Amino acid sequence: MHDTVLATTSSDGLQPLGTAAQRSYELVSGAVRARLGPEHAAIFAEPVASEHGERIDWHTAIPGQSRPLADLPEPERDALRNRLAALAADIRAEAEALAGTGQADDRRLSEALLNALEIPGEAMIRAVQGGDGRLHPVLLHWAWIRNEQAAVRGILSGLVARPSGPPGAATMPARRRAWGWLIVPGWLLLAAMLGAILWLLVAPCGLNPAGPDYCPGETPPLAAADAEQRVIADRIGALERALALAARECQPTIPILPGPDKRGDAENDPQVIGSRLAARGAALGAMNFVLEWQGEADLALSVTCPGGETLSPDSPAACGGRLDPAARADAGAAPDGTRAAHMENIVFSEAKPGIYKVRVTARDVRGGAGTPLVLHVLREGRATRRHGGEVTGDGTGWTVNLSISR
Repeated sequence: MHDTVLATTSSDGLQPLGTAAQRSYELVSGAVRARLGPEHAAIFAEPVASEHGERIDWHTAIPGQSRPLADLPEPERDALRNRLAALAADIRAEAEALAGTGQADDRRLSEALLNALEIPGEAMIRAVQGGDGRLHPVLLHWAWIRNEQAAVRGILSGLVARPSGPPGAATMPARRRAWGWLIVPGWLLLAAMLGAILWLLVAPCGLNPAGPDYCPGETPPLAAADAEQRVIADRIGALERALALAARECQPTIPILPGPDKRGDAENDPQVIGSRLAARGAALGAMNFVLEWQGEADLALSVTCPGGETLSPDSPAACGGRLDPAARADAGAAPDGTRAAHMENIVFSEAKPGIYKVRVTARDVRGGAGTPLVLHVLREGRATRRHGGEVTGDGTGWTVNLSISR
């Protein structure tokens, strides 16, 4: 997660675009960074939703002061708009190129990138002054639009500032005032010409009752059919409005990831977790998944990486990681006199971004009762997350999906 918090917003009055997977920060920023570079990827702020999803904190990796676009002086505001428009144009061109490949995955990624370029309004544009002194554009609530029947889209497409006219443009009206009296006669002449043309067009229809070619009024069956058509059109309009109102009430269901296990601050202290690993001679890497449990049960830890490879006791080395056997060593008694917890440690030399599926199964659960467990996630030796669960002997195991970013 990035460090600088730009703003906290609410999704009230907004509707998302695409699926939840297409709005994944890791998918959008990772694809843009791989194809266009880090500067293009930095325009997307990282969303972090609250426990129930009613509030969203927006983070960025760019350190510095953040200001809304409207608070900037006009020269800086125009420069930031031009820069954001150029970056968005590059991303849009890449998305259109992906759509033309004919591959299903490329089409879905193209749709995700095009949706990411949509925002509810210019109020969602922030200017962050980085350490280099430059203003960097960052978007909040990307891939969201206003929940309106005719919501405005393509806001980023119209950001390019219009160049001001040449210095002599202000003096043009003064040189033209001598011809100003021709404007009124010119409009009158044009109106007369249009009236003559209109008369020549409608005269053959016999609209004048005194003329020999006068056309009688429409017959009653035609009038009834026209009235029925208007009634049907009104019904269609009412049904369309009802469908629009029903669509507004349909809100997407956002899955809630398992919450972190809430324990004391001492239990979350990275030095405490590190000391437990050190007591067993276990290794630390760029990322560790550490499993702890008490009791006589024999649990097994496995991890499926974003690329699909699975690291488990049967395959102890895969996708840049390995199962550390030293963590299972007996560490003796805990400081309170009880037996120290059992541990499993999977260590990665590189924390690749993506979704990691962590699974815990019971090879032997004695007594048939459930075994409580705690999973620690460490980055560069620091504990960043912890999740609690329970494993029983029925073979179902315990699973959690974890999103890892750079």
